[in-house]
Amino acid sequence: NPAFDASTLDVWAPLLNGGCVVVIGQHDLLSPLNFQRLLLEQAVTVLWMTAGLFHQYASGLGEAFSRLRYLIVGGDVLDPAVIGRVLANNAPQHLLNGYGPTEATTFSATYEIVSVGNGSIPIGKPVGNTCLYVLDSQGQPVP
Repeated sequence: NPAFDASTLDVWAPLLNGGCVVVIGQHDLLSPLNFQRLLLEQAVTVLWMTAGLFHQYASGLGEAFSRLRYLIVGGDVLDPAVIGRVLANNAPQHLLNGYGPTEATTFSATYEIVSVGNGSIPIGKPVGNTCLYVLDSQGQPVP
């Protein structure tokens, strides 16, 4: 959906870096089996998924996940249990938590997830040429 902020990453990042874009129709996206088949047939190497879709489809996309160079998941809090299962069974080469409020950009911070400890998955560090600030309720920086 071009109205979704992540479409800037989905479309322009591959095209500006010599890659291609695979467009998957709604019918195939709504079926984990069809979605995985297309990811494998098209030899997709980088995939961005919302946290909700990732959580729902993680158990059914194992083979496709294991063939990815990058799996970027974000848009909401990630479930450490689901992340742990993917890392243990079908880990992509790189699994990233992509964080970025729409008002800033697609991703303002990223965190490469290599293991899951106790607690939440961090949002990571700012992307290049970016600063992040934690503000209090009055908009003042928190120490």
